[in-house]
Amino acid sequence: MATHLGPLVRLTFGLTLALVTQLTHAQSTCSTDDPALDDTLIAHPYEANVSPYPLGHWLYTPAGYSNAACKTYPLLVVLHGLGEKCPAHPLSAINTSNTNSPGYQIQKRTAYTDQRPFLDGLILEPQTCDSSWTAASVDAMVEYIKTTHRVDLDRIYVTGLSLGGGGTWTYAAAHPTKVAAIVPIAGTEKALSSIQAASHVPTWAFHNFNDTNVGPGLNPPTDLFRCKSYTHRMCTIEHIDRMVPFANTYVMAGYSADGGATMAATDRTASLMPGGDLLPTQWVWDSSAYPLGLPSTMQFTLFAKSGHGGWQEAYAMPQMWQWLYAQRRPPATTLVIGSPSVAPTTVGVNDGSTITITAKINTASSLAQMWVDLKKLGGAGQVRMSLVSGTTNTYRAVVALPASGLSAGVKGIGITAIDTAGRRTIKYVTLTLQ
Repeated sequence: MATHLGPLVRLTFGLTLALVTQLTHAQSTCSTDDPALDDTLIAHPYEANVSPYPLGHWLYTPAGYSNAACKTYPLLVVLHGLGEKCPAHPLSAINTSNTNSPGYQIQKRTAYTDQRPFLDGLILEPQTCDSSWTAASVDAMVEYIKTTHRVDLDRIYVTGLSLGGGGTWTYAAAHPTKVAAIVPIAGTEKALSSIQAASHVPTWAFHNFNDTNVGPGLNPPTDLFRCKSYTHRMCTIEHIDRMVPFANTYVMAGYSADGGATMAATDRTASLMPGGDLLPTQWVWDSSAYPLGLPSTMQFTLFAKSGHGGWQEAYAMPQMWQWLYAQRRPPATTLVIGSPSVAPTTVGVNDGSTITITAKINTASSLAQMWVDLKKLGGAGQVRMSLVSGTTNTYRAVVALPASGLSAGVKGIGITAIDTAGRRTIKYVTLTLQ
C-alpha cells in the first residue's frame, strides 16, 4: 500500500468543477482525472432540482486515482445510523458521530497510521432523510457512482451501523448479485424472508449480546416469520439463520453450554465451515472477536457487551477490513426452485404425522444435491430429497414428525438446492401445527 500523507477534506456545493469532471467518466472507458481529487474526502450536499445525485453524500477518492486511467477500484458503501439522518443533522455528522467509521478514520488520520485497505478504494457515505434505508435509495447512489467513477463491479462492499446495519441487510436481500460482501452491525431491520436470496453473499455480522435497544435476536424463534428479540422484532441472528438453513444447527447452538441464554465471558465469533464427506456444514465458535485460522465467508461476532453499539469495535478491527477487501462478488447459482409445497399443510401438534415436501428444479444437469431443513420442526438437521420425476425434475422428501416436543404455530421448512459448483438457492414452505 502506498504511503499516505493525509486527506484533503472539502465541502462542495452544487455542481463544482470536481463534479463536472467526474460526470465525464464512463464505466467502460479510460479517463483522465484531476490529481487534486486524489486522496480526498469530499462532501456533496443535496440540492433539490440541482444535484444530479439523489442523496447528499461524502465521497473518498484514493491516492493515485488520477494516474491510473484504466484501473477500476473497489467501492465501499457506508450507511449511517438514525442519529445522523437529515434534515435534523448536517452532512458532517456522518463523519463526526460514527466513531471509527471510514470517514472518521480518514479525518482523524488513524486510517493512514493503521494502513486500512479502504484507502485503496472509493468510499461512498450517503445520507438519508428517511426513517429507514431503502434498497432503492442505496442502489440509486451506487448506480450514480458507477457512472462517475471507475468502480470494480466485482468488489462492491456494503456496511452500516444500527439503521444502516438494517439497510445493509435490506440492500443485500434486494440486490444479492451486485454485492461482493456485507458487514451489518447492530442492524435494526426486522428479519427478512427475502434474505435467503443472499445466501451466497459473504457476510460478517456484528452485535452486542445485551443490546436492549436493538436486540440481536436471542433464543432462535420456532416460527419462520417472527423474530423474538427484546422489545423489537429485529434480529441479526435470525437473518443469519435464514441465510444458511443448510447448517446442521442454528448459529447460537454452540455459543455457550446453554445455547446462548447467557452472555459469554468474552467476545465470540462463529464461522460457517463447509461440509464434506464426513462432516456437515456447521458453525464453529472461537473465543475472540475474530476467528483464528478459520477462513470463512460467513461469520458472526457477538460482543460480550451491553448497550446499542459494536461499530466502534468492528470498524477498529484490522481483521475485519482485511477479510472484507479479500472478498470478490461470488457468482449466483442458476438453479431455480419451483412449485415448493408441503402436504398436508396443517397437522396436529405432537401427533407424529407424516408430511411430504415436494419441489421442482429448473435444470437437473447442474444439480448436485437437494434437501429440506427440519430444525424448526425438531428434526435432525436435513433430509435429502429424492427424484420422483425426471420428466418434470420433481423432487420429494417424506418425513415423520416427532410425537413430542413441538409447539403449535406456523413453522418454516427450508428447501435448499446446491449446484455442481457449490452454489446454493433456497425456498421456504410453511406448515401449521395446531
